[in-house]
Amino acid sequence: MNRGKKLILESVSDNTMEEDSLSVDVSSDALRFHKLDLEIGKEGITNTSTGVSLTLVPTEIEFGQVIGQGSSGVVFAARHIPSNTLIAIKSINIYERDKRKQLENDLKALDEFSSPFLVKYYGAFFADGVVKVAMELMDLGSTRRVIQLLAGRPEPVMPEAVLFRFTYSILQGLYYLHKEKHMVHRDIKPDNILINSKGDLKLCDFGVCRELANSAALCNTFVGTMTYMSPERLFRNAYGYPGDIWSVGLIVTELIRGFYPYPKPGNFIEMVENLQNLPPPQLPNNGLYSPQLVDFISRCLNTQPDQRATVQELLEHPWIQSNQGNNVNIIEWYQDIIRK
Repeated sequence: MNRGKKLILESVSDNTMEEDSLSVDVSSDALRFHKLDLEIGKEGITNTSTGVSLTLVPTEIEFGQVIGQGSSGVVFAARHIPSNTLIAIKSINIYERDKRKQLENDLKALDEFSSPFLVKYYGAFFADGVVKVAMELMDLGSTRRVIQLLAGRPEPVMPEAVLFRFTYSILQGLYYLHKEKHMVHRDIKPDNILINSKGDLKLCDFGVCRELANSAALCNTFVGTMTYMSPERLFRNAYGYPGDIWSVGLIVTELIRGFYPYPKPGNFIEMVENLQNLPPPQLPNNGLYSPQLVDFISRCLNTQPDQRATVQELLEHPWIQSNQGNNVNIIEWYQDIIRK
């Protein structure tokens, strides 16, 4: 953040909330996170230890319609009036404890994250008990929509060259989180992989990310989306980076086959029974899929977390390496499936 910097985009009584190591002061016009040395006010964010500020003026934003629902709040389309730039605004109610903890991770993304494979965060402001976080608008929506468009088509529903583009971007985003930030995303799912009209694919929604102290550290809390959780998470065991890898395997399988690879569970018990009674999903050896892709998915979907590949090993996998340099136009492909 730069001192006095305004948002630059591309063309009630006082109350203190204590939770774990996070202390939050709330007043009528500001929200202060002591752990992060950040204060969100009516016109932006200030680093209280350095005085550096990032200004975001509410009157300079024109709100549009609701375009999504993340783990921590509703997302609106919006326009930054001075730059005439379309953005996304996530609205977070800070009086809900879980939402405050998720907001902490959003603020870390704003202040610390820098990767072309993660959605950019531009700034935030606070008003009427709600924090509005400005983010990059991914105008083609989520990978969920792609799966819905492909459902019911003959397998494989997506060419492997296109699948590579999706998979490679997911892995690069995870590599940054796992290796650079030592964080588990914990909610990798099609809804959190976004696409824009430039053909970029990016991870979003860092609200339930968890930082690990070292490569051997584990998480114990039960958060995220049930259908993409790894076996160790559903069985309430400690988990770490391999939990994200299981989610990747499910998504890659769903993208290439056009359907979720387990029977759709009606509740938590049915999901647990699926994992207990059914083998891990694998691609059939029927000539429709390359042997390298079949092996790639098997490296993700091992019920034993210590037997799954790491994100670095997956980036070095022969299927990824053999597709490096392919020049498939993902937007032309996307427009083509919409027309059909």
